Amino acid sequence: MTYIGIDLHSNRFTAHFLGADNKGETDSYLIDDKLRYTQRFLDELSQDDYVFIEASTNTFAFSDLIKNRVKKVVVVDPYQFRQDMDRGKKTDKIDAKKLAKEGKYHIETGGDFLPEVYIVDEKIRKLRSLFTTYMLVSKEIIMARNRIYSLFKENLKPFTKQQIFEIVRHNLDASGLAEEYKVQVQVLFEILEHLIEKREAIKRRILLLGEHFMADIDILVSISGVSVFIALALIADYGTIGRFQKAKQFSRYLRSTPRSEVSNERRKDGKTHKNGRKLAIKMLLQGLHHSIHESAHMTKFFKRLKKGKGNCKARIAVTRKLFVIMFYMLKKRGYYRHMNKNLHDRKMTEYKKLLDKNQKRD
Repeated sequence: MTYIGIDLHSNRFTAHFLGADNKGETDSYLIDDKLRYTQRFLDELSQDDYVFIEASTNTFAFSDLIKNRVKKVVVVDPYQFRQDMDRGKKTDKIDAKKLAKEGKYHIETGGDFLPEVYIVDEKIRKLRSLFTTYMLVSKEIIMARNRIYSLFKENLKPFTKQQIFEIVRHNLDASGLAEEYKVQVQVLFEILEHLIEKREAIKRRILLLGEHFMADIDILVSISGVSVFIALALIADYGTIGRFQKAKQFSRYLRSTPRSEVSNERRKDGKTHKNGRKLAIKMLLQGLHHSIHESAHMTKFFKRLKKGKGNCKARIAVTRKLFVIMFYMLKKRGYYRHMNKNLHDRKMTEYKKLLDKNQKRD
Protein backbone atom coordinates (compact mmCIF):
# COMPACT_ATOMS: atom_id res chain seq x y z
CA MET A 1 0.00 0.00 0.00
CA THR A 2 1.38 3.41 -1.01
CA TYR A 3 0.10 6.91 -0.27
CA ILE A 4 0.81 9.22 -3.22
CA GLY A 5 0.66 13.00 -2.99
CA ILE A 6 0.58 14.85 -6.31
CA ASP A 7 1.38 18.49 -7.02
CA LEU A 8 -0.34 18.93 -10.39
CA HIS A 9 0.40 21.60 -13.02
CA SER A 10 -0.77 22.08 -16.60
CA ASN A 11 2.29 20.49 -18.26
CA ARG A 12 3.90 18.43 -15.50
CA PHE A 13 3.32 16.98 -12.03
CA THR A 14 5.39 15.92 -9.04
CA ALA A 15 4.48 12.77 -7.10
CA HIS A 16 5.65 11.68 -3.65
CA PHE A 17 5.31 7.95 -2.90
CA LEU A 18 4.97 7.29 0.84
CA GLY A 19 5.00 3.70 2.04
CA ALA A 20 3.34 2.23 5.13
CA ASP A 21 6.79 2.36 6.82
CA ASN A 22 6.85 6.17 6.32
CA LYS A 23 9.74 5.93 3.85
CA GLY A 24 9.17 7.87 0.65
CA GLU A 25 10.58 9.00 -2.66
CA THR A 26 9.70 11.80 -5.08
CA ASP A 27 9.65 11.91 -8.86
CA SER A 28 8.45 14.32 -11.58
CA TYR A 29 6.59 13.55 -14.80
CA LEU A 30 5.77 15.54 -17.93
CA ILE A 31 2.23 15.76 -19.36
CA ASP A 32 1.80 15.71 -23.14
CA ASP A 33 -1.28 15.31 -25.33
CA LYS A 34 -0.57 11.61 -26.01
CA LEU A 35 0.39 10.85 -22.38
CA ARG A 36 3.67 9.23 -23.44
CA TYR A 37 5.58 10.49 -20.39
CA THR A 38 2.66 10.00 -17.99
CA GLN A 39 2.58 6.28 -18.76
CA ARG A 40 5.70 5.77 -16.63
CA PHE A 41 3.73 7.05 -13.62
CA LEU A 42 0.67 4.92 -14.47
CA ASP A 43 2.85 1.79 -14.60
CA GLU A 44 3.96 2.40 -11.00
CA LEU A 45 0.41 2.42 -9.60
CA SER A 46 -1.32 -0.55 -7.95
CA GLN A 47 -4.86 -1.34 -6.78
CA ASP A 48 -3.83 -0.83 -3.12
CA ASP A 49 -2.65 2.77 -3.57
CA TYR A 50 -4.29 6.00 -2.42
CA VAL A 51 -3.74 9.18 -4.44
CA PHE A 52 -4.21 12.72 -3.07
CA ILE A 53 -4.52 15.80 -5.33
CA GLU A 54 -5.57 19.38 -4.73
CA ALA A 55 -8.60 20.51 -6.75
CA SER A 56 -7.67 22.61 -9.81
CA THR A 57 -8.73 23.05 -13.44
CA ASN A 58 -7.33 19.74 -14.70
CA THR A 59 -7.72 17.65 -11.53
CA PHE A 60 -10.90 15.79 -12.52
CA ALA A 61 -9.51 14.81 -15.93
CA PHE A 62 -6.33 13.56 -14.23
CA SER A 63 -8.48 11.67 -11.72
CA ASP A 64 -10.32 9.92 -14.59
CA LEU A 65 -6.96 8.81 -15.94
CA ILE A 66 -5.85 7.02 -12.76
CA LYS A 67 -9.01 6.13 -10.80
CA ASN A 68 -9.27 2.56 -12.16
CA ARG A 69 -5.63 1.83 -11.35
CA VAL A 70 -5.74 2.70 -7.63
CA LYS A 71 -7.90 2.01 -4.59
CA LYS A 72 -9.08 5.61 -4.21
CA VAL A 73 -8.40 9.11 -5.53
CA VAL A 74 -8.95 11.85 -2.94
CA VAL A 75 -9.38 15.39 -4.29
CA VAL A 76 -8.63 17.95 -1.57
CA ASP A 77 -10.27 21.38 -1.23
CA PRO A 78 -7.28 23.76 -1.62
CA TYR A 79 -8.92 26.69 0.17
CA GLN A 80 -9.39 24.72 3.39
CA PHE A 81 -6.04 22.97 3.08
CA ARG A 82 -3.89 25.98 2.14
CA GLN A 83 -3.08 27.06 5.71
CA ASP A 84 -1.06 23.90 6.30
CA MET A 85 0.36 23.69 2.77
CA ASP A 86 1.69 27.28 2.84
CA ARG A 87 3.53 26.81 6.14
CA GLY A 88 7.35 26.74 5.74
CA LYS A 89 9.18 26.32 2.44
CA LYS A 90 7.08 25.80 -0.67
CA THR A 91 8.24 23.72 -3.64
CA ASP A 92 6.50 21.11 -5.80
CA LYS A 93 8.37 18.30 -4.00
CA ILE A 94 7.49 19.63 -0.56
CA ASP A 95 3.80 20.12 -1.50
CA ALA A 96 3.57 16.55 -2.88
CA LYS A 97 5.24 15.17 0.25
CA LYS A 98 2.87 17.08 2.54
CA LEU A 99 -0.14 15.78 0.61
CA ALA A 100 1.12 12.20 0.89
CA LYS A 101 1.74 12.50 4.68
CA GLU A 102 -1.57 14.24 5.38
CA GLY A 103 -3.34 11.75 3.11
CA LYS A 104 -1.87 8.77 4.98
CA TYR A 105 -3.11 10.22 8.26
CA HIS A 106 -6.51 10.93 6.64
CA ILE A 107 -6.97 7.27 5.60
CA GLU A 108 -5.61 5.77 8.83
CA THR A 109 -7.92 7.92 11.01
CA GLY A 110 -11.13 7.10 9.15
CA GLY A 111 -11.26 9.65 6.34
CA ASP A 112 -12.33 12.74 8.32
CA PHE A 113 -9.10 14.75 8.37
CA LEU A 114 -8.79 16.19 4.85
CA PRO A 115 -11.51 18.36 3.26
CA GLU A 116 -12.44 16.10 0.33
CA VAL A 117 -13.97 17.43 -2.90
CA TYR A 118 -16.68 15.32 -4.52
CA ILE A 119 -15.57 14.00 -7.92
CA VAL A 120 -18.40 14.58 -10.39
CA ASP A 121 -18.82 12.46 -13.51
CA GLU A 122 -17.89 13.62 -17.00
CA LYS A 123 -21.41 14.70 -18.04
CA ILE A 124 -21.72 17.00 -15.02
CA ARG A 125 -18.27 18.43 -15.75
CA LYS A 126 -19.35 19.18 -19.34
CA LEU A 127 -22.51 20.83 -18.02
CA ARG A 128 -20.54 22.96 -15.57
CA SER A 129 -18.09 23.97 -18.29
CA LEU A 130 -20.90 25.05 -20.63
CA PHE A 131 -22.57 27.09 -17.87
CA THR A 132 -19.25 28.79 -17.03
CA THR A 133 -18.90 29.95 -20.63
CA TYR A 134 -22.60 30.90 -20.77
CA MET A 135 -22.21 33.14 -17.70
CA LEU A 136 -19.02 34.66 -19.09
CA VAL A 137 -20.72 35.56 -22.40
CA SER A 138 -23.71 36.95 -20.47
CA LYS A 139 -21.34 39.19 -18.53
CA GLU A 140 -19.83 40.44 -21.81
CA ILE A 141 -23.34 41.19 -23.12
CA ILE A 142 -24.13 43.29 -20.04
CA MET A 143 -20.84 45.19 -20.43
CA ALA A 144 -21.55 45.95 -24.10
CA ARG A 145 -25.10 47.13 -23.34
CA ASN A 146 -23.90 49.36 -20.50
CA ARG A 147 -21.20 50.91 -22.68
CA ILE A 148 -23.74 51.72 -25.42
CA TYR A 149 -26.06 53.34 -22.89
CA SER A 150 -23.20 55.37 -21.38
CA LEU A 151 -22.23 56.77 -24.82
CA PHE A 152 -25.73 58.21 -25.24
CA LYS A 153 -25.78 59.45 -21.66
CA GLU A 154 -22.44 61.31 -21.84
CA ASN A 155 -23.68 63.14 -24.96
CA LEU A 156 -26.88 64.30 -23.21
CA LYS A 157 -29.14 62.13 -25.36
CA PRO A 158 -32.15 61.45 -23.10
CA PHE A 159 -33.10 58.07 -24.54
CA THR A 160 -34.20 55.27 -22.27
CA LYS A 161 -32.51 51.87 -22.55
CA GLN A 162 -35.65 50.48 -24.16
CA GLN A 163 -35.63 53.24 -26.81
CA ILE A 164 -31.92 52.73 -27.54
CA PHE A 165 -32.07 48.96 -27.98
CA GLU A 166 -35.44 48.73 -29.71
CA ILE A 167 -35.72 51.91 -31.82
CA VAL A 168 -32.57 54.04 -32.04
CA ARG A 169 -30.29 51.10 -32.90
CA HIS A 170 -32.06 50.75 -36.28
CA ASN A 171 -31.50 54.40 -37.24
CA LEU A 172 -28.29 55.72 -35.69
CA ASP A 173 -28.14 58.63 -38.12
CA ALA A 174 -31.18 60.14 -36.42
CA SER A 175 -29.64 59.77 -32.94
CA GLY A 176 -27.78 63.08 -33.14
CA LEU A 177 -24.47 61.54 -32.08
CA ALA A 178 -21.20 62.84 -33.50
CA GLU A 179 -19.44 60.49 -35.92
CA GLU A 180 -16.77 59.52 -33.36
CA TYR A 181 -19.47 58.28 -30.95
CA LYS A 182 -21.69 56.83 -33.63
CA VAL A 183 -18.96 54.50 -34.91
CA GLN A 184 -18.41 53.21 -31.37
CA VAL A 185 -22.11 52.50 -30.92
CA GLN A 186 -22.29 50.75 -34.30
CA VAL A 187 -19.35 48.47 -33.46
CA LEU A 188 -20.78 47.70 -30.01
CA PHE A 189 -24.17 46.79 -31.50
CA GLU A 190 -22.44 44.36 -33.89
CA ILE A 191 -20.50 42.83 -30.99
CA LEU A 192 -23.71 42.61 -28.96
CA GLU A 193 -25.60 40.78 -31.71
CA HIS A 194 -22.71 38.34 -32.14
CA LEU A 195 -22.52 37.64 -28.39
CA ILE A 196 -26.28 37.07 -28.12
CA GLU A 197 -26.17 34.63 -31.03
CA LYS A 198 -23.27 32.68 -29.50
CA ARG A 199 -24.91 32.64 -26.08
CA GLU A 200 -28.01 31.07 -27.61
CA ALA A 201 -25.81 28.42 -29.23
CA ILE A 202 -24.29 27.56 -25.83
CA LYS A 203 -27.74 27.50 -24.22
CA ARG A 204 -28.96 25.08 -26.87
CA ARG A 205 -25.98 22.81 -26.23
CA ILE A 206 -26.78 22.85 -22.50
CA LEU A 207 -30.41 21.91 -23.16
CA LEU A 208 -29.39 19.05 -25.46
CA LEU A 209 -26.96 17.70 -22.86
CA GLY A 210 -29.82 17.78 -20.35
CA GLU A 211 -31.35 14.70 -21.97
CA HIS A 212 -29.15 12.62 -19.65
CA PHE A 213 -30.82 14.20 -16.58
CA MET A 214 -34.46 13.93 -17.67
CA ALA A 215 -35.70 12.30 -14.43
CA ASP A 216 -34.39 15.13 -12.19
CA ILE A 217 -35.52 17.82 -14.65
CA ASP A 218 -39.07 16.42 -14.63
CA ILE A 219 -39.18 16.73 -10.84
CA LEU A 220 -37.56 20.16 -10.53
CA VAL A 221 -39.69 21.95 -13.16
CA SER A 222 -42.81 21.07 -11.17
CA ILE A 223 -41.90 24.20 -9.16
CA SER A 224 -43.14 27.39 -10.84
CA GLY A 225 -40.22 29.63 -11.71
CA VAL A 226 -37.92 26.68 -12.42
CA SER A 227 -37.47 26.28 -16.17
CA VAL A 228 -35.62 23.38 -17.78
CA PHE A 229 -32.59 25.63 -18.12
CA ILE A 230 -32.64 26.61 -14.43
CA ALA A 231 -33.16 22.95 -13.49
CA LEU A 232 -29.99 22.08 -15.42
CA ALA A 233 -28.10 24.82 -13.55
CA LEU A 234 -29.23 23.20 -10.30
CA ILE A 235 -28.15 19.75 -11.51
CA ALA A 236 -24.78 21.13 -12.63
CA ASP A 237 -24.18 22.31 -9.05
CA TYR A 238 -25.38 19.38 -6.95
CA GLY A 239 -24.41 16.61 -9.38
CA THR A 240 -26.32 13.81 -7.69
CA ILE A 241 -28.68 14.08 -4.74
CA GLY A 242 -27.30 10.86 -3.24
CA ARG A 243 -24.16 12.63 -2.02
CA PHE A 244 -26.19 14.71 0.46
CA GLN A 245 -27.55 13.20 3.66
CA LYS A 246 -29.46 16.21 5.03
CA ALA A 247 -31.41 19.13 3.58
CA LYS A 248 -29.25 21.60 5.53
CA GLN A 249 -26.11 20.16 3.94
CA PHE A 250 -27.74 20.50 0.49
CA SER A 251 -28.88 24.12 0.96
CA ARG A 252 -25.56 25.12 2.51
CA TYR A 253 -23.65 23.69 -0.47
CA LEU A 254 -25.86 25.83 -2.74
CA ARG A 255 -24.94 28.95 -0.74
CA SER A 256 -28.31 29.76 0.79
CA THR A 257 -27.59 29.07 4.47
CA PRO A 258 -26.38 32.03 6.60
CA ARG A 259 -23.51 31.83 9.03
CA SER A 260 -24.65 32.01 12.65
CA GLU A 261 -22.79 33.32 15.69
CA VAL A 262 -24.16 32.15 19.03
CA SER A 263 -22.87 33.49 22.34
CA ASN A 264 -24.78 32.81 25.57
CA GLU A 265 -28.39 33.68 24.64
CA ARG A 266 -27.49 35.92 21.72
CA ARG A 267 -27.69 34.73 18.12
CA LYS A 268 -26.57 36.69 15.08
CA ASP A 269 -27.11 35.54 11.50
CA GLY A 270 -24.49 36.75 9.03
CA LYS A 271 -23.90 36.36 5.30
CA THR A 272 -24.40 33.04 3.55
CA HIS A 273 -21.64 30.42 3.48
CA LYS A 274 -19.32 30.75 0.47
CA ASN A 275 -17.83 27.22 0.41
CA GLY A 276 -20.32 25.74 -2.03
CA ARG A 277 -21.34 26.50 -5.62
CA LYS A 278 -23.13 29.70 -6.62
CA LEU A 279 -24.66 29.00 -10.06
CA ALA A 280 -27.90 27.44 -8.75
CA ILE A 281 -28.87 30.29 -6.44
CA LYS A 282 -27.94 32.91 -9.06
CA MET A 283 -30.18 31.26 -11.66
CA LEU A 284 -33.03 30.49 -9.25
CA LEU A 285 -33.24 34.13 -8.18
CA GLN A 286 -34.05 35.09 -11.79
CA GLY A 287 -37.40 33.29 -11.72
CA LEU A 288 -38.07 33.60 -7.99
CA HIS A 289 -41.08 35.91 -8.37
CA HIS A 290 -42.94 33.11 -10.18
CA SER A 291 -42.15 30.65 -7.37
CA ILE A 292 -43.41 33.16 -4.79
CA HIS A 293 -46.65 34.24 -6.48
CA GLU A 294 -47.75 30.80 -7.74
CA SER A 295 -48.07 29.47 -4.17
CA ALA A 296 -50.21 31.14 -1.50
CA HIS A 297 -48.06 29.47 1.16
CA MET A 298 -44.83 30.88 -0.33
CA THR A 299 -46.38 34.33 -0.82
CA LYS A 300 -47.36 34.46 2.85
CA PHE A 301 -43.88 33.28 3.90
CA PHE A 302 -42.16 35.91 1.73
CA LYS A 303 -44.37 38.82 2.87
CA ARG A 304 -43.88 37.95 6.54
CA LEU A 305 -40.08 37.93 6.21
CA LYS A 306 -39.99 40.99 3.98
CA LYS A 307 -41.82 43.01 6.61
CA GLY A 308 -39.25 42.22 9.31
CA LYS A 309 -35.97 41.61 7.41
CA GLY A 310 -36.30 43.43 4.09
CA ASN A 311 -36.65 42.30 0.50
CA CYS A 312 -33.13 40.89 -0.07
CA LYS A 313 -33.02 38.68 3.03
CA ALA A 314 -36.57 37.53 2.36
CA ARG A 315 -35.64 36.45 -1.18
CA ILE A 316 -32.63 34.47 0.07
CA ALA A 317 -34.83 32.84 2.72
CA VAL A 318 -37.28 31.78 -0.01
CA THR A 319 -34.47 30.24 -2.08
CA ARG A 320 -33.26 28.34 0.99
CA LYS A 321 -36.79 27.07 1.59
CA LEU A 322 -37.04 26.01 -2.06
CA PHE A 323 -33.71 24.17 -1.85
CA VAL A 324 -34.97 22.24 1.18
CA ILE A 325 -38.18 21.39 -0.72
CA MET A 326 -36.12 20.30 -3.75
CA PHE A 327 -33.96 18.08 -1.55
CA TYR A 328 -36.95 16.09 -0.30
CA MET A 329 -38.57 16.05 -3.76
CA LEU A 330 -35.41 14.54 -5.27
CA LYS A 331 -34.92 12.09 -2.42
CA LYS A 332 -38.53 10.87 -2.52
CA ARG A 333 -38.77 11.21 -6.34
CA GLY A 334 -41.98 13.23 -6.15
CA TYR A 335 -43.42 16.44 -7.58
CA TYR A 336 -43.87 19.78 -5.81
CA ARG A 337 -46.96 19.77 -3.59
CA HIS A 338 -48.25 23.08 -5.00
CA MET A 339 -47.34 22.35 -8.63
CA ASN A 340 -49.24 23.83 -11.56
CA LYS A 341 -49.71 20.66 -13.61
CA ASN A 342 -50.56 22.43 -16.86
CA LEU A 343 -47.45 24.60 -16.61
CA HIS A 344 -45.27 21.61 -15.74
CA ASP A 345 -46.59 19.55 -18.67
CA ARG A 346 -46.12 22.46 -21.06
CA LYS A 347 -42.48 22.92 -20.03
CA MET A 348 -41.72 19.22 -20.43
CA THR A 349 -43.57 18.98 -23.77
CA GLU A 350 -41.63 21.91 -25.23
CA TYR A 351 -38.36 20.43 -24.01
CA LYS A 352 -39.07 17.01 -25.48
CA LYS A 353 -39.97 18.66 -28.80
CA LEU A 354 -36.55 20.34 -28.81
CA LEU A 355 -34.82 17.01 -28.18
CA ASP A 356 -36.90 15.21 -30.83
CA LYS A 357 -36.20 17.94 -33.38
CA ASN A 358 -32.47 17.63 -32.74
CA GLN A 359 -32.57 13.85 -33.15
CA LYS A 360 -34.36 14.16 -36.50
CA ARG A 361 -31.79 16.71 -37.64
CA ASP A 362 -28.97 14.31 -36.75
